[in-house]
Formats: sequence, structure tokens, C-alpha cells
Amino acid sequence: MQNPAPRPALSNWLIVWLITLPFAGAAQTAQEDQGNQPAAESPVAAKLPKIRVAAPCDTYQYEGDIIDRVSNHLQKALCHTALWLDGITGRDGNILEARRTHGYLELTHLQSDYFGNATRIKLKVKTELPVLKRRLSAFAGLGDDEEIIKGREDNNFAQRNQFRNLQSDAKWLAGLGYSFPSSRFYRADFRVGIRGLSNPKLFVQNRYSLLAHSSDADVLSLRETLFWTNQEGLGATTDIDWTHSMSKLVLFRWNSYGTISEKADGLDWRSAMISYFNLQKGRGIAGELFVRGETEHEVPIREAGGNAFLRLPVSYDRLFLKLGAGYSWPRSLQSEPREGSLNLSAELELPFGF
Repeated sequence: MQNPAPRPALSNWLIVWLITLPFAGAAQTAQEDQGNQPAAESPVAAKLPKIRVAAPCDTYQYEGDIIDRVSNHLQKALCHTALWLDGITGRDGNILEARRTHGYLELTHLQSDYFGNATRIKLKVKTELPVLKRRLSAFAGLGDDEEIIKGREDNNFAQRNQFRNLQSDAKWLAGLGYSFPSSRFYRADFRVGIRGLSNPKLFVQNRYSLLAHSSDADVLSLRETLFWTNQEGLGATTDIDWTHSMSKLVLFRWNSYGTISEKADGLDWRSAMISYFNLQKGRGIAGELFVRGETEHEVPIREAGGNAFLRLPVSYDRLFLKLGAGYSWPRSLQSEPREGSLNLSAELELPFGF
């Protein structure tokens, strides 16, 4: 059994808070300065009702409880950042495009008999830049970036693979992306970025997505991700995803992927069968059976098991609670017995933006 992973330092919370504080403070100071400036008014103008002029990134969408205010605070801070990035490209900031900045903030607690316990913070942000016909974008995040670099961030179901990396620290990741001309059946994009502040990892990624088949009930998609890092060399991830709609409320999905790289032990692969049940009003239940392994590892089948997840809206559509429970049989060394492990998780997700 592996040693429990240490809990993240309080600095992770402070970093996320400090990132948004300067932008919100600057916007508030600017508004206060405008309000303090004297203005000469005519007798007619003095009788007219005062009209508040909104700041460029003030959307006034969420003015309810504390959850809505936090979401609006994040959105405005990132909107100001997008305007700043737009400014460096040589043109005036586009307010409408800056407001399209979107992402989510997650707080997750994981508890596993085998992998240990940990509390994780995950932040993911993406904004479109108006240059090059809006094909250029910027992205940033905090969390387990290995799945992003290797092109598996959309393949993982819920939080299952997070248990594998409990003993690795969350790190910052940022970069630029470019979307090539695409169609309904084919998409391609290119990304370059850096991970980590100490011992940084540079990465380059090229992704190709193909919609191989589409009908009223079935969708088959293929994706190939080529990547390079200065620490792991070249690599590639192949993904196959088949989705079948059994009814308006029930969905079945089969997903498999495999990753190879210069420093990996053969093919790192995972395959899962997943069922989704829509309970409506933002609620849902999902379950999966999965198996994963590495072809050249001393234990080719690393883990097999199942998971169930319940998703509930906490505050309108602005905050979601996801509870998970599963049981699996992991194994890392040939010498250790394969014993069962109970895995529990609880996650709060706060999406923001458009």
C-alpha cells in the first residue's frame, strides 16, 4: 500500500485568491475614482436621474448570494486579463470577446484505501484572442497537468484517474493555442506552453479530431494527440470514443485510449464502459466499469474496478456538488498482493464565464 499523499499547502489557496485580487481591486479603484471626480452640471441635467456607467467587464449577471458574487468576481478578473492580453497583440481590447473568457474552479477531496487521501484545487481558464480571425487563444490552469499535456483531459471519466497522482503536487500551466480551419467532421489545433515554476517543463501539442460516424442514436469519434516535452521527449495519445443514446434520459458510452512516449513503459492504456442517467434539473447519476494497464510494466494490468457518481446543483446552475464511490483492485508491484480498495470523492465545481 502506498503512503498517503500530503495535503496541499495553504499557499495553493492563497495563490488562487491573489491572482484575482489585483484585477478586481483595480476595477473597483477606477470606478471609485470616476465617482469622486467633480462634474459641472446644468440645472436641467441636475434634475435628470443618475445613470450608472458599467465598467467594461461588469456583466451584472450574478448579484445574488455569495456563490454568485464569487463567480462574478472571477469572471470580471479574467475579463480584465483578456483585455490586457488583447492589448499586447496590438489592438484595442474587445469587450465582447473578453467577456467570453470561461473556465471553472474545483475543490476536490479524495480518499482511497490504496492511493491515500488528498484535497486538491483545480483551476482551468481559456480565453479567445481576436487576432488571426479569433483562431488564437490563451489558456492557464492549476492542477494535474499531465493529462492536459498528453491530451487526455477529455477522456477521463469524473475524477477516477486523479487517485493515480495523489502524491504529485498541483502545478501551474499556461500557454497559447491556435485552431486550424475545421469543419463539422474534422478539427485540429496546436498548443505550446510551460508547466511549473521550478524545474519548468516546456511542451508542444498537436491534436486532430475526426467524427467518423454520426446518427440520431450513435456517435463515433477518433482523436490523435501528438506531444513533445523537454523532459519526456516525443509521445502520442490515440483515443476512440463511441456514444449510444438509449433514450432522452439514458446514455451509454465506451471510451478507450492509449499513450506512448519515449520514457514510458510501453503503452499506457485505459478502457471504460459508462452509463449516464439524466435526472433532469441539473441532476444526474453515472456509473462505469474500467480497466487500465501498461504493456511493458511488471504488472501489465494495473487496476480494474467500478465507480458511481451523483451530481447535484447546489446554487442554481452556478455551483455543483459531485459525490463518488467506487471499489477497485489496484496493483503496482509484482511482489504485492492484489487487494480491494474503497475509493471515495467529493467535489465542488464553480463554473464561470460564457
